Amino acid sequence: MHRHAARHGIAAAVALAFCLVAVSARAEHTNIAFDFTGASPGVSAVWTQVSVQDPDLLLVTGLYKYPRLWESGLLGTATNNAYGIAGDYGSTGIRPLEEAIGSNRFVAFEVQAAHPQVFDLRSAIMAYRATSIGYWAPTEFALLTSVEGFSLGAVMGSITNGRTDTPITSSARFALPDEAAYSAVTNLEIRIYAAQGQYYGHAASIDALALIDAKIIPEPALLLPLAFLLARLRRR
Repeated sequence: MHRHAARHGIAAAVALAFCLVAVSARAEHTNIAFDFTGASPGVSAVWTQVSVQDPDLLLVTGLYKYPRLWESGLLGTATNNAYGIAGDYGSTGIRPLEEAIGSNRFVAFEVQAAHPQVFDLRSAIMAYRATSIGYWAPTEFALLTSVEGFSLGAVMGSITNGRTDTPITSSARFALPDEAAYSAVTNLEIRIYAAQGQYYGHAASIDALALIDAKIIPEPALLLPLAFLLARLRRR
């Protein structure tokens, strides 16, 4: 009896371990990933080239720069295979993130769930990589979303590079909050603000940018009639 129980316990433990491994090894689902392959992608007014795009996700606006930033190639520093940016940060000191947000020093894109669906963004991941190329280039690249607005208190996270004489690159993955505000989103705008720069025209770049594991679900208003219909069918 005890031997049977022990065997049962071992089998259960093995099954549990297998399930945990299977869950941890679950492949991520990339909803959209930009492809920056080519000569000076940042020269384009709007960059729409992607390597992955979910069929139920619409790219409303490709990646673009607000006028306070421009393509570094226009200053003679072409940035190939990356989305190059540069700006005039002035000579009165390194400009902090608060100033970058107030001055609209950002790149952005917007996506939409195909009607009649919405995004469930709880625990979805924004992944990006940024390089500071010039010595006085921006070294902080902060992520904000339209769900909580574009203010200093709404920063999801930041990449921070060091300031060196050679290009330095960092990557980050930030999980969006597991909060009700993220559970039924029709349109999502993502902005990356470039901060901690000084002087004029020192180049930086966004090298990779992707939205991962966002769920695309029926609009909540459609779920109640569907539940009612299923209940009627069960009673038959």
